[in-house]
Amino acid sequence: MFQGILGGEVNPYADYLIVRQSDAHVWVEIWHPENGWMRTDPTAVVSPERISDGMRASLMPGELPDFFDRKYFRNLSDIFQRVRLGWDVVNTQWSAFFEGYSYDVQRALLEKIGIRSGALDASLKAMLLLVVLAGMIIGAYAWFSLRSPRRKPDAIEKYYARYCEKLATTGFARKPDQGPIDYMQYVSKNRPDLQNKIAQITDLYVRLRYRDQASAADLAKFVEKVRKFDPAPVKRF
Repeated sequence: MFQGILGGEVNPYADYLIVRQSDAHVWVEIWHPENGWMRTDPTAVVSPERISDGMRASLMPGELPDFFDRKYFRNLSDIFQRVRLGWDVVNTQWSAFFEGYSYDVQRALLEKIGIRSGALDASLKAMLLLVVLAGMIIGAYAWFSLRSPRRKPDAIEKYYARYCEKLATTGFARKPDQGPIDYMQYVSKNRPDLQNKIAQITDLYVRLRYRDQASAADLAKFVEKVRKFDPAPVKRF
């Protein structure tokens, strides 16, 4: 058993044959003792016009699937047929152009506008280099723009951190959940000898960080006290 097509529709606008799924056809071949394999297809004998007219010629008017074949729209059938065939030409040529746009066609088109083979290779390499450079620049810009900016610590934060580091060297490191006052009370309880200095530094820090009446003089005093602060451990004898 063999399968192929029978008939089709000639498009008069571009002189090619439109073959659809409905044009599929099956025939058989039989073995003849004298002539060998012979094709046996009674379709052309029973209905010869199908070869030129296709499947539509073998259907009754009421069996045609087209919407315009109904009796109320038969006058529009010819117009619709012309539009359909015209659109098929446009669609076919569009597909053929892109599917057949090979390297040779591209080179011939570029040569028509003065770009030769060697110049074309150089142009493609230069274009590729520009694309890579543009991608690197865009990537770097996006990375610098989207990353979280690192905030530089101000003088108050800087010297308070130094103050906490000095206390940490004596075994009283500040815990993450301790505020400045809680930290002062914690250290003063264990180092009563530092209570006065710690209270002064903490009071200045709270005033500078959380109160509006802080002045430049307060900041200078805070920096000086932190620099002179020496929480050396008490010597025991």
